[in-house]
Amino acid sequence: MSELKNWIAGTQVITYRSRGNKKYSANDIEQYLRKFGLCKSLAFIGQYSHFLFKNRQKIIDRKGIPINNSILAYLSMKLIENSNDYRSKEMTEDDLLMAIDMFFGLEDPLQKDNSNPEGCLIRMGFSQFEYQREMRHLIPRTLIIYEELWNEIDDSKNVDIASAIHDFSGLSLREILANGIFFCTFTSKGWFSLKKNVDEYKGLKKYLDLNKHEVFVNWISCTYKDFRSELNKDVFPSVEYDRFRFNPLWNKPAIIPDRNVKPGDKVYITPIPALIYSK
Repeated sequence: MSELKNWIAGTQVITYRSRGNKKYSANDIEQYLRKFGLCKSLAFIGQYSHFLFKNRQKIIDRKGIPINNSILAYLSMKLIENSNDYRSKEMTEDDLLMAIDMFFGLEDPLQKDNSNPEGCLIRMGFSQFEYQREMRHLIPRTLIIYEELWNEIDDSKNVDIASAIHDFSGLSLREILANGIFFCTFTSKGWFSLKKNVDEYKGLKKYLDLNKHEVFVNWISCTYKDFRSELNKDVFPSVEYDRFRFNPLWNKPAIIPDRNVKPGDKVYITPIPALIYSK
């Protein structure tokens, strides 16, 4: 059963034992997920993640099973790795909860070697805490660091930070942040599409237009093929470390599907909307 009242250093931590204390492997999860249609399943997962993001919650409980972004990100990664848009089965909440339960049955490398407790804490910290960062102050903190504090650092003149940001993204810092806010607003269905009319967003309008949208979205998005290519670059010691692999969603939080979930309109799937903010 799940225990959602555990806290470490002010952060809520999941402790959960899979039903019947059953053990699973990464291959078990792959075989289970490959039957689901990819784009619709990613969008379905994105709806749960958007709920967490919108309500500033780290963990939610569904039928006694805990859900958080670290688990949803892993399952999204495994879906992209093993499924495609042409599979016929649509994912339901019970299907998702089953996959989450299987996740908690994955064997940890330390179950074979108890000599490295620090490694366990590092892995747990990355897999849970990295997805629980406080988002409310991220944007003002970023502005303060790069528009004010940067200039107070010794030798900061050796790096033109504004030019560097524009070089790797194609946008200014404020354009990045404005577009991040803008697109996160429209991910309640697990996807967004480009919007041509931004008149209602008066405070952000000067940072938003179709050209800036396209530059921003190109920066944060990738195809299934490119995602899989990045995933295959990560070499890990053994299959027990699979859930601690680097997840390309950190770099590319918007996915370009092979088939659209919205007929007639190009969409970008967002399994974990909060990663747009992190990006």
